Amino acid sequence: KIQIGEFPEEVELGSLQDLPEVTVSGGSGDTELTYTLAKGDETCPIVGGKFRLESAGDWVLTCTATDYIVTIAVKQAVIKGVVGDKPVLYENPVFPAGYVSGATYTLPKAYAYDYSKGAKVEKLW
Repeated sequence: KIQIGEFPEEVELGSLQDLPEVTVSGGSGDTELTYTLAKGDETCPIVGGKFRLESAGDWVLTCTATDYIVTIAVKQAVIKGVVGDKPVLYENPVFPAGYVSGATYTLPKAYAYDYSKGAKVEKLW
């Protein structure tokens, strides 16, 4: 049996989210838990227990538990990807702590991702 813990029903596009806590009971021996997150034919990568939705709509999170004797339990939950009102920075650029008047500086490039139209658009910030 699989239980999916609390998680937000709506997730803002571009925001980095943790997978919900999942508990597995029953089965024989060690249990392997795998996850998929999909919307139709589109899939969302899950890395290190985190995911980032990049298009609006209803996404289906599927948790599959497989035990020692290959008994499988499957549980699904719907997560809605919603458009936010601001572009998203994936990384925080590091700027100098101070500047000297008259000196020339090369600042780091930073990219913001705009999801206002329901899909990711990369912009130089």
